[in-house]
Amino acid sequence: MTTNLMDRSSKVAAVINQRRAVAEAKEREELGRAFDRQDEADLLQREEFERRVDIAVAEFAKKTGAAISVEFLGKRISIRMNHAETVVRDIARNAGHLLSQFVTRTMQTGIIAARNTGRADFAVDPLWLERLLSLDLRYAHERGLVSVTDVKTGKPVRLKHLTPAKAVTTTVQTRDAWLAGAA
Repeated sequence: MTTNLMDRSSKVAAVINQRRAVAEAKEREELGRAFDRQDEADLLQREEFERRVDIAVAEFAKKTGAAISVEFLGKRISIRMNHAETVVRDIARNAGHLLSQFVTRTMQTGIIAARNTGRADFAVDPLWLERLLSLDLRYAHERGLVSVTDVKTGKPVRLKHLTPAKAVTTTVQTRDAWLAGAA
């Protein structure tokens, strides 16, 4: 009889444990769904805020009408910076920085040449503008962010087409056939 009581007691304990496990699983599932709903609501709220931020930034950028203009060697180079897209604004900002560096470097080169020779006849590369727009300001120029006008006439400058220089090739001769690829 005692073994029956032990069996009965262990069966009761097993059923109680099983009921607890089922109740705990249901509670976990219910809590998981509640957390998922809260996470989804938080995500939607964040996305809505980011959308409002993007609209506000684009609107502000357009309102400013920001542009950088530099007059250098008889040319007026303007870079428009009031763009709605972040990437385009970054390209324009970088182009402004590179334009400033170009002017500074060219000025410094001319000043050093004048100091060394005692003459003010430093000649800038005749294709300086084409090289500037095709190298330093290439990304901004390709996207139409850069305009160039003649200071005297106020008319847009027509650029000469640059043809890329051919690469110099050299041949290396080796005495070892394996290194030359013959073997």
